[in-house]
Amino acid sequence: MISVFSYFFHRLYSRATIVRCSPPTSAFSLLDNYQVLDLVPVSRCDSNNRVKEVGITYCSAIESTPFHYVAIVVHTLSSGILGNLGFSRTVERYGFRPSLESFAMLVGIFSSTRMHDEVRSLLKSIYDYYNRNRELRLFLLLSELVGLSNGSITLLQAYAAIVKVLAESSMLEDALIVYIDAKSVGLELGIPLCNLLLNFFVKRNEVEMVNYLFHDIKSTGPPPNVYTYCIMLDLYTRKDTLDMNKAEMILLEMEANGMNPNAIAYGSYLRGLCIDKTAEIAWYFLQDLHSRGFPCNTRCFNAVILGFCHEEQLTQALIVFNKMKESGFLPDVHNYNILIDGFSMKAEFQKCHDLLNEMINVGIMPNVVTYSSLLLGLCIAGELESR
Repeated sequence: MISVFSYFFHRLYSRATIVRCSPPTSAFSLLDNYQVLDLVPVSRCDSNNRVKEVGITYCSAIESTPFHYVAIVVHTLSSGILGNLGFSRTVERYGFRPSLESFAMLVGIFSSTRMHDEVRSLLKSIYDYYNRNRELRLFLLLSELVGLSNGSITLLQAYAAIVKVLAESSMLEDALIVYIDAKSVGLELGIPLCNLLLNFFVKRNEVEMVNYLFHDIKSTGPPPNVYTYCIMLDLYTRKDTLDMNKAEMILLEMEANGMNPNAIAYGSYLRGLCIDKTAEIAWYFLQDLHSRGFPCNTRCFNAVILGFCHEEQLTQALIVFNKMKESGFLPDVHNYNILIDGFSMKAEFQKCHDLLNEMINVGIMPNVVTYSSLLLGLCIAGELESR
């Protein structure tokens, strides 16, 4: 921590400022109690007329600059002092260059102390300023910031942080634009970040963005990994974006590239088959996987059990459930909830009662979903008296 403090205080002292404070009650009251003052050395002559510096004194307060925020952060390591003071507002108040310098120093402080959320917040604020001033070029703005940060962050890290924070803020189109900008200047974002972005696109059903990013990853790098393909399988086996032909092609492409599909990949594929109302085919596929020693888990069985319940083949759903237990897979609350829901919708309440007792006996406690399914089935069957 000494090197961090000494570096940033050196930058502060080069502007001949010093910060004093009294104990704060809040972030903004802390700022109000800080004063930015001129440093004036006090010197006296000794008996031999030699000048001797004996200390410093404080003159009248100079005009406030953004660097007093930096000094407070160095002292407290708290981002609360920044409040809602974003980069745009700082530029309006203090000018572009001092604001960029101060934000670069803040990025350096938080990067050195591994406060990554604070770094992303600062970079998001700078991106918002760029977004309102498109005559600027993001590459030049971030390059300048990186140069001022004294090596605490690289250009690649700055781009990656902005892509992540934009995706997490649901600004998906902006995140993709920043990704494209990074690639255009020769930067290659890592596959974990690409997967993160891809997953956000899938969850929002942004099919065009998904296809663009997936094609770009395969064409220019970084090479896709197992998780990339799992995300693509998740897209093509969802109800709103179901395409089993493309899902099958993803599995074949994985194998062609020397990647073995995992249980997550197979679980998604089985879910897609069941949504496509081919639960019987899904069951044959799952049995083949298990017999050949391919990876599968409870989630794979859940997909098939749910598929049979949706097709009202409850006896077959129980067969799959019992086969799962015989194969050494421990049932969970989701298995029981699927079956209880299926039987309650058919008003087979004795079977629901048996399943409820079984799950309690094996140490699985019913949850709100369990009881909701039972109550709904009873209401539909007219077994509950209205009050």
